[in-house]
Amino acid sequence: MSKAEAVELDQNSAVKWLQLGFAGGGSVNAKAYNSKECYVKAVELKADYAQAWFNLGTQGGGSINAKAYNSKECYQKALELDVGYALAWNNLGSVDGGTVGGKPYNKKECYQQALELDVSNALAWNGLGVVDGGTVGGKAYNRKECYLQAVDLKADYAQAWFNLGTQGGGSINAKAYNSKECYLKALELDVRNSLAWNGLGVVDGGTVGGKAYNRKECYQQAVKLKADYAQAWFNLGTQGGGSVNAKEHNGKECYLKALELDVRNSLAWNGLG
Repeated sequence: MSKAEAVELDQNSAVKWLQLGFAGGGSVNAKAYNSKECYVKAVELKADYAQAWFNLGTQGGGSINAKAYNSKECYQKALELDVGYALAWNNLGSVDGGTVGGKPYNKKECYQQALELDVSNALAWNGLGVVDGGTVGGKAYNRKECYLQAVDLKADYAQAWFNLGTQGGGSINAKAYNSKECYLKALELDVRNSLAWNGLGVVDGGTVGGKAYNRKECYQQAVKLKADYAQAWFNLGTQGGGSVNAKEHNGKECYLKALELDVRNSLAWNGLG
């Protein structure tokens, strides 16, 4: 029996609506429901369903009984119902923190709460690294140590590999990785990671998918993937510019693009001068 068929048999089951949302949604009595709509149904049926509130948050929030809830409000609702919900703490951190039980928590405090509840949460370790690290289980962790924890727990975590690269690399399972090797790992896992392409350019390029990329080619890849990436435009300018999406940009044009996107980029102003 499909998840949609299960809902058709019991349309008042919040659990079955949640499960249908997990499955990406489906058609119930000839009406199509996407994941968000399924989670909305689950919450409408069971207002104290913490997991449904959490899942609704992952879809950007939604309207419950004519009241709109954004992602942050959904995660806060989930935590009001279950303060031990580690994933909800992590996600609340990802939306800049919030108030739970009348107490405000910033991003760092949310990630720390998540890790005190589940020290194996790779996402929370990466998030804690982004906010300069913090104390977990009575031990202080700096940025690099947080990223090391994240990668050690989730070896296919592309963003954590990139972040570890920004800290000069580190040792994973007794094997040392320098910055370049971290960026290469990130790109092996996610070839569309514009940050990793830019980082790879900074360390003189490297081989991705069996193909060698020099500095310029790395910056070109970064800008192709993220046209509003000011630093990558600046970096491309330092290489004399290049072709992006079949259009040639010289060094000056690259610096101008960088400044259009970030007028406070002092390096681009210097390059333009």
